[in-house]
Amino acid sequence: MTRLLFLLISCTVLTGCGQNGVKGLVPASGTIEYDGKPMGGICIVLTPTISSPSVYIGTAVSNENGIFTIRTLEQYGILPGNYNVSFSKTTSITTSDSGNQDPNAMDYTPPVIITKQELPDQYLSSETSGITVTIPSTGDQNIRFQLKPGTITHFPPTPKI
Repeated sequence: MTRLLFLLISCTVLTGCGQNGVKGLVPASGTIEYDGKPMGGICIVLTPTISSPSVYIGTAVSNENGIFTIRTLEQYGILPGNYNVSFSKTTSITTSDSGNQDPNAMDYTPPVIITKQELPDQYLSSETSGITVTIPSTGDQNIRFQLKPGTITHFPPTPKI
């Protein structure tokens, strides 16, 4: 669950935060497939294999055709280097209980939002995904990630609806 939270924060916060800009970024984009088909809504996080204050995480979210463009902070591109990659795709399901649905009522029962992970857990961490990418000094606009289905395990288990 901690990994999922980290991925979600990475995709939403890191792509929207900026400082004075990162120097030396090169273009990086490509396509992602799951089970041989392009898939949209996949959060992609590139984590540098080395730790340094001058190395940044790259993030992207694929569109409905599986196409993505890597961003570092608010800028398009990423620093050249070696990266471990993690992936996440969640969907939210809103359920309503049989209670009162009037928000002004004293016995109001708010809807329950259940978030479901769509990819096998192995992809949630760059340590377990087994997927790496090297970004050359000229960039790479033909990155291709091919994810395969597997056993989906959730901790805690996703409630059945």
